[in-house]
Parts: sequence; C-alpha cells; structure tokens
Amino acid sequence: MVDFFQCLKICSSPKKIFLIGPNHYYQGTQPVSLSSLPWKTPFGSLRTDRSLVARMKTRLGLPEDPDAFSGEHSLSVLIPFVKFYFPDSKIVPVLLKPDVPEPMLERFGDQLLEFLGQPSHVIILSMDFSHNCPSETADAADQAAQEAITFLRDGQTSTLHVDCRSGLRALLKTLRRLDNIQADFRDHTNSAILTGHRDQTNVTSYFTIFFLQRSQPSSSLSLNNR
Repeated sequence: MVDFFQCLKICSSPKKIFLIGPNHYYQGTQPVSLSSLPWKTPFGSLRTDRSLVARMKTRLGLPEDPDAFSGEHSLSVLIPFVKFYFPDSKIVPVLLKPDVPEPMLERFGDQLLEFLGQPSHVIILSMDFSHNCPSETADAADQAAQEAITFLRDGQTSTLHVDCRSGLRALLKTLRRLDNIQADFRDHTNSAILTGHRDQTNVTSYFTIFFLQRSQPSSSLSLNNR
C-alpha cells in the first residue's frame, strides 16, 4: 500500500479522490452506500466532498447510508494513507453490494465519467482478487482477470474471481468511454508468497494496477488492491 501511494503521489496531485470498495458485510440499507461524514485518522480528519456526495445521492436516488461504513475494512484501511499522502484532498467514499441493479450501476458509471473530466481527480478501487484456493488456482484465475482488465472487458466481470465485481464493472465500462486508456500492472502477489507458506490452501491474491490516459500524462486513474 505504501508503494502504491508513493507511486500515485509521483504521477498525480489529486484534489478529490473517489474511493470505492465492496460492502463485505452487507451493512446498511442501500445497494450503493454513500456518506458525507469526515473520517478520523492518526494524521487528522479527512474530509469528504459533501457537494459531490449530495450530487451522487440525487443521481442515484438514494439517501446517505453511513452505517454501512462501520468496520468495513475495504475503505478504512486506505483512509490513513490518503490523509498522509494527500492531506488537502477530499474523498467521496462509496461501498457497493454485489447486487447493484444495472440501471443504478449505469448512473453510477455516468457519475464516474463526469468526475474524471478533471485531471486533478483520481478514482481508487479497493478490491481483492482470488480467495480461498491454492496458489496455482489463484494464478490461473488472476490471469483471466488480468486479461479482462487489460482489454477493459466489463462484460466478463461476473465470472472473475474478485470481491467487488460491481465496482470493477462500472470502472471498466467508464474507462472504455475514454480515449487512450492503458492498464499498467505494477505488482501481483498472493498471501502464500507474502507469508512464505507456499502450500497454503486458502490464499488471497492482489494486484496493483494504474490506469493511465496516455494522451493526457497528468491524468491518472487507479485500481488498488488492499
């Protein structure tokens, strides 16, 4: 995570960050959970972009759903890093359940596209890849995921071994609407490699990926593993 944020800081100085993650525990009441509450970190309070959250609520026809964020590690683990590396940035935190209705996911993608209209805006998708399988099985599943992500094949996300399929689908579909997007795969590993227990049967795998718009070097979109 340190490596990811150090690289992001080199190539971008985001004023606003769209931070997306899976709703692991199905908390809250909405398929897409939004909150305008600030986040406490060891480095001070991280502010949300309240006006953009309000716009999202209107676009999606949803109320705020702050209870969904309680104890949800997909975003909370990254919040201190955001505050440390980009202390003046504001965030838009979003949690997605797997069963987001397609029309709502389309509207969510439209909002992502509008957000990326500014070069000072960045999207981070916090998402794990393969779960609960041996390394060999994870490697094969990760290869399929890497191919789908490389070619922005949003229609294949329903079969990929990832824990935020709805978020990945919305992101890839949004990126397809932009010009000259290229995926830069910086790192790939899994928990068996990280712990040194190569015979582990329940690995979780990870990628660090940057999406870059080559025609506009100052623009940077990001997909981050945890």
